[in-house]
Amino acid sequence: MASEPSNHEETEVAVEKRQTPRTETHLEAEVCGKHGTHPAVIHELSRTGALMTVIDAAFDLGPDATDYGLVGMRVAFHFDDGMQIRIPSHDFQINCDVVRIGDRKPRDDRGISLGCNFKRPLTRREMHSLGLEVDLPELEQGSMPLPHVQLSRAGIHALLTTVVQHGASDLHIQGGSPVRMRVDGRLEVLDENPLPADEAEDLVRALLTEEQFARFDASGDLDIGYSLPGQARFRVNVLRARGAFGMAIRRIPEYVPTMEQLGLSPLCAQLSELPRGLVLVTGPTGSGKSTTLASMVQHINTTRACHIVTMEDPIEYIHSEVMSHITQREIGRDTKDFKSALKRALRQDPDVLLVGEMRDLETIRLAVTAAETGHLVFATLHTPSAALSISRIVDVFPPEQQRQIRMQVADSLQAVISQMLLPRLGGGVAAAQEILVATAPVRALIREGKIPQIGNVMQTGAQEGMQVLEDVLNDLIARGSIDYDTAVGKATYPRLIERRGKRLRATGTGL
Repeated sequence: MASEPSNHEETEVAVEKRQTPRTETHLEAEVCGKHGTHPAVIHELSRTGALMTVIDAAFDLGPDATDYGLVGMRVAFHFDDGMQIRIPSHDFQINCDVVRIGDRKPRDDRGISLGCNFKRPLTRREMHSLGLEVDLPELEQGSMPLPHVQLSRAGIHALLTTVVQHGASDLHIQGGSPVRMRVDGRLEVLDENPLPADEAEDLVRALLTEEQFARFDASGDLDIGYSLPGQARFRVNVLRARGAFGMAIRRIPEYVPTMEQLGLSPLCAQLSELPRGLVLVTGPTGSGKSTTLASMVQHINTTRACHIVTMEDPIEYIHSEVMSHITQREIGRDTKDFKSALKRALRQDPDVLLVGEMRDLETIRLAVTAAETGHLVFATLHTPSAALSISRIVDVFPPEQQRQIRMQVADSLQAVISQMLLPRLGGGVAAAQEILVATAPVRALIREGKIPQIGNVMQTGAQEGMQVLEDVLNDLIARGSIDYDTAVGKATYPRLIERRGKRLRATGTGL
């Protein structure tokens, strides 16, 4: 028996397994669909999927292997509700989804090669019971080869299910490029082989309705929301790049997480209870702004009776009404753009307004005016810090209007929450929130145009609920949530993290 590997050897073994997560085998099996049971042979197996030959003349590809279209329709029809694989010799069965037609030569030139994703990963005991000595990691990534021939809607659903099962945040599909998904902030390749352009187009067409595809075909870009019932919602951006179809798909949990589950500052609940004013949630793309806003809207929904109007591009979280009446409007489907949606919303008797993104001068002007006139307005900006968010609003306006907008923002602003998501030690992500509260000194600095000095006020504003990014990062290090290098890379002032990091190293805590 081989000796136990050292820590260094364990790392190399883990890398090797991640690169070759499947094992070849020869298992006689049966596959069951909604129209019968067929013999099959499993050729490759992993914890999350299998590659097999299904032996049935109905699935023959023809003498020149050219009948992919017809056979693909038969496969989709037969297994669109899923497939059950049975291995009688091992008293084993598992449910799965067909995700592709493979190119392996079927035995005796009969039947077809299919790739399948299991509904759940195999346990180690199941792997060993099947006679497999491969000891794969607990969460193996990319163990199934992805499409090479033709995918139906069942195929795109299988990919989305894989995203959910692996806790990934994003899926990237692009013709001519390998399919990737983002796990804990890092992109991982699902299949080294580039996805052919025609298959990328098939995936896009499978996901979109005819009306949505017509809109995409006319503009070259489209944002939609998509639901996988019982699992998750997704925000989908459909695009063309170098003439090929592609999609960037972000996973949105089907249920709105609470502020406690997200680890948000208690101040977020207090801001949600305000009767009026402007609350900004800012940060780069992928920083969780939509999720933070959804949890704040849900807090309102469960604590008071009011009318909430949201303007989103696209709608991500679906809110179930509890105490509040909620009107969710999607840009491009329910209304033309944020500017016109916000203008109409002011005539819809709202108490709370959510503006998915303040993209232009007129939208910003309307949002600030709505906050001034007695509404609670939530909005987002793509800015990296709280103080810069205010500068961004002011700088959008021409010089002769900037004094006026500073006065309006100073009077209406309640807080700015600037956040980012960081890879958490042990897996997952941690939220880091910098918070600016519009106290009297902050309002005065905004009116006087001394916005760069706001950072000094934030340093001493802890009693009002303010948080400076570096203090939050230091706290995350001390709690063992993130590592020192991650904090330094994200800090506005890395030296503050470095000093804290040295102290933590010296005491042996937090790192």
